[in-house]
Amino acid sequence: MKTAVPRGGNSLGSSFLSGTPGQRLRRAWLVLGVYFALFILIEPIIGPFASIGAFLPALAWAMLVGRYAGFLCGLLLFIPNYFLILLLEGEVARSTPFMAGGHLLIALVSYVVGDIHRLRQQLAVELAERAAGEARYRALFDHTHDAILLLDLDLKIEAVNERAARMLGFDAHEMVGMDHHMIVVEDECEDLDERLDALMAGERLPIYERTFRRKDQSQLRVEVDAALIFDADGRPHYVQSICRDITDRKKAEEQLYHQASHDALTGLYNRLMFYELLNQAMERAK
Repeated sequence: MKTAVPRGGNSLGSSFLSGTPGQRLRRAWLVLGVYFALFILIEPIIGPFASIGAFLPALAWAMLVGRYAGFLCGLLLFIPNYFLILLLEGEVARSTPFMAGGHLLIALVSYVVGDIHRLRQQLAVELAERAAGEARYRALFDHTHDAILLLDLDLKIEAVNERAARMLGFDAHEMVGMDHHMIVVEDECEDLDERLDALMAGERLPIYERTFRRKDQSQLRVEVDAALIFDADGRPHYVQSICRDITDRKKAEEQLYHQASHDALTGLYNRLMFYELLNQAMERAK
């Protein structure tokens, strides 16, 4: 799907160069017709110098149709201009070399201008596509239900989404530049470094659990999916960490475990749990 090229307002230039290929071709022919009408009017006054005016249609063709069209237009206009001067003045031999050189120069300049215009259009399309891609990425980054942290290779936080900031009790700008170790409980900092080493070694980490420390020092249990992101040259660029709050899930698991291991009436361990603890004690005794 092609992205529409942003137009620079409603200026005459951008309106003239916009439209479908068929519309631009019709405009190019119109410019050519206007040129010949003006040529016939001004040629008797300024003589063969009037052919220098071929710059106008050649440049128009280069920008509306393409660089090769502009080049050919600049060259081929020599033929009708030659015969028009011959018809109007009756003699053209002295000005022929000048006209030929002038049209060659016009053709070359038109080709260059058309090429620059083509590159400018391609750049505009690429910039529009990049802007659209960044907008889609930013929408996904900001509105996902999961917390996303982007870390440099020293585990300094480069960017976080709003969900991550709210989850940890910070403002988003407060977290930028913060060491990732500061939001991980101390007991898990060593594990954090080991997992970074594993990522740098090329391993694909499975989803794992981590305990975060909020701004108010309360703890939060999350599920982490970490990945190493590479740049266009295949070098490690940054670490992406997608975190999901599993507090409710952990509470539900604890509740299910309590229900499975305790008597609902007395609150004491049930028979199943008694035998499990008994087996453990017997193994220890051995």
